[in-house]
Order: sequence, then structure tokens, then C-alpha cells
Amino acid sequence: MKRYEPKFFIIPTLIAVIIATVISYFINIPFWGTFLIALGAIYINGLIAEKEDNMPGGFLNPHGDNPKWPLIVTFEDGTREQYEDEEDIECNLEFFNSDQDTECKVTDADGKEVFLVLQNLKIEELKLKNK
Repeated sequence: MKRYEPKFFIIPTLIAVIIATVISYFINIPFWGTFLIALGAIYINGLIAEKEDNMPGGFLNPHGDNPKWPLIVTFEDGTREQYEDEEDIECNLEFFNSDQDTECKVTDADGKEVFLVLQNLKIEELKLKNK
């Protein structure tokens, strides 16, 4: 699960308050209704923008080589571990290289092979292998 900083909730809420105040003052519409509509529009816009940015060719995935979460690591002995996000991997794997550890396999949510390099609890490289 993603963890968001408080500023990601506070700033849009303050913007919605300003929008609602201006609209309710000049157009004489109730503040709370205007506030809820503005806040909802801001959050829906953010969700749509994040979805579009993460799509292949989008701002956060321009080459289409980002894997889909969760990632599944299958180790030499056949055990499988699922990692929900980057933070989960960085907290639970210390050193890992999917090219050097040939007995291990990393796949994404779509079953595509993933190239993963982790050094000192920090992801160095993370992309789809076939790209």
C-alpha cells in the first residue's frame, strides 16, 4: 500500500477551500457544497493524471519498461515472495541482482520477467527484461 505524506492531503484541501470561498462569495452558492465538489474534482483529476502518467508512453513510464506491481521473486529453493511496492522491496531485500542470481526469477503482476538490481537496501535498476 502506498504511503502518502500529509502535504498530499493538506494542499489540495486548502486549494478547494480557496476555490469554494471565492465561488460562494461571488456567486452566492453554499460554501460546503462548493467545497465538496471542488475537493472531489481535484482528487479525481489527480487519480486520472497518475493513471495516465504510469501508462506506457506516459510521463513516469516514457519507454514502457516499468513493471506492474506487485513483484514476485522466486528463489533457488522454489519459495516465492511478493513485494507490493518499492518500499517493500527495499525493506526486505538487501542485496539482489536478477542477472547474477540465475536461479532466481523476478516477475511482475502480468507475469513478465523483471530486471532487478538492489544494493544496500536501495533499488539501483528496475525494469522489464525484454526491453
